[in-house]
Amino acid sequence: MNADLERTLEEMGGEYRAVVDRLVSSPSPDWRAVRPPSALRLWMASHGGFAVVRLAAASILVVFALALVLALGGATGGDGAAKPCAASASAAPRPYLVAFSVPDSAAVGEILGSQRPDGSWGSDYLTRQNAAALRSVDSAAVAYRRAVRYLRARGLVPLTDAELNEARSRASEA
Repeated sequence: MNADLERTLEEMGGEYRAVVDRLVSSPSPDWRAVRPPSALRLWMASHGGFAVVRLAAASILVVFALALVLALGGATGGDGAAKPCAASASAAPRPYLVAFSVPDSAAVGEILGSQRPDGSWGSDYLTRQNAAALRSVDSAAVAYRRAVRYLRARGLVPLTDAELNEARSRASEA
C-alpha cells in the first residue's frame, strides 16, 4: 500500500486495519482454475486475438452496407433522387376509383376479385364505397351481403347514394 492509503487507514481506526490486514494476507485465487478458458478465447489466442473477430465483424458490416446501397440505388435510379415505381403510381388510386364506373362489367369484376374473404376491401372507407357501388348490381348480391356483414360488425354502413355521388364528383374534379 502507498503512504496515502496508510494515512487514510490510520484515520479510520483499528477495526479497519484488521479488515485490511486479513484481505492483504489472504491468498489470491487462481481464476484459471475456477473458470476454464472457453473455446472462443483459445481460438482467439491461437489466431491473433481480437483482430480476427474485428475483421469478421467489419466484413459483415461492409456486406450489409453494400446491399443497402444497391437496394437504395435501385429505388432512386442511381442519381439519388427518389422515383416512384410506374406500376404502383398508376395502380395506387385505382381501387378507390373503380367503384365510380360500376355499371361496367369489368369494373364489377375487378371489385369482386379484390374483395377479401372477410368481406372487406382492405380499408373501411373502400369497403363502404364498394358496397354502395355493388348495392344495385344483381350479380354481386353475395359480395354486397358479405361487405354489409363486415361493416355491421364494425359499426358502419355502406355509403349512401348521395355520398357515393359526391365522392364520384370529387374524383372527377381532381
